[in-house]
Amino acid sequence: MTKISAIGNFHTHWYAHHWIGLRESLRQLPGVEVQILDPRQTSDAQVRANLCEFQPDIVLCCTMDACSDFILDRVKEWGAFTVLWFCDLRRPEPRDLAGRLDLLAMTGAGWLDDYAKAWGLNAESQTIWLPQACLPLSEMLPYDPTWA
Repeated sequence: MTKISAIGNFHTHWYAHHWIGLRESLRQLPGVEVQILDPRQTSDAQVRANLCEFQPDIVLCCTMDACSDFILDRVKEWGAFTVLWFCDLRRPEPRDLAGRLDLLAMTGAGWLDDYAKAWGLNAESQTIWLPQACLPLSEMLPYDPTWA
């Protein structure tokens, strides 16, 4: 069974359809055990401890703050495949992610080359365009603090 840890604002933005869609899509994958972590609902130390205990095969960072150097370096110790699904568009700050980030998925296709250059990634094999997922709902869901 493949283990996936998804780190993002799942509790903080519980109402946002793209967070709901991502969570539900991951949970419906056959042969996959999913761990959902929200660094804004707990301490960074607790997120790191949960990752180390779960030891996922894939770590999906859904926000830039979830893609910290510590997390990338730590999960590489057991060979996890690392992904950043980056939805915010801004000029990239230089960062050495070569050998630490396996795949960058961005909602802005026109930014892929700029990020690959700034972060030391191969634009052809380590970057993809991935639109933001949404779960179409006809009305707002009621708040459920246990949903993630």
